[in-house]
Amino acid sequence: MHEYFGKKSFDRTFEKLLNRLINSYLHNVTDIDFEYDFKVKSRYGRDDEYYNWIIEINTDTPILRTFTYNDEYKKKKNVDGFHHSILNSEIKDLLSNMGINITSFGNSVGIKFMNLE
Repeated sequence: MHEYFGKKSFDRTFEKLLNRLINSYLHNVTDIDFEYDFKVKSRYGRDDEYYNWIIEINTDTPILRTFTYNDEYKKKKNVDGFHHSILNSEIKDLLSNMGINITSFGNSVGIKFMNLE
C-alpha cells in the first residue's frame, strides 16, 4: 500500500474519483445544491498522529460537520442527517474499490478534513 501514498499521481487519481463519487452521494441523499472541489494530499503520518498514512482532504467551501438528508431519504431511513465522519468510511471504501487493501494494515489510514465548518 505504501507505494501509492505520497505520490502526486495517486493524489490526482484519487481526487478525481473522490470529487465524482462523494459529490454524487451528497446530491443523492441531501439537498446540497453545489459541488465540493476536493483537493487531496496523501502523506506519511507524523509521530504525533495515530495513523501511518494520512489522506488530507481540503476544499475552498467548508465541509459541513453535519449534513441533513433530503426529504425522500429521511422518510426511507427515518433519520434526519449524518455527521461528516460518515464520509470517512465512504472514502475508505473508495480506496478498497481502487484495489488498495487497507484492512490488512489494521487502522493505518486516516482521513483528515482540513476545512470543517
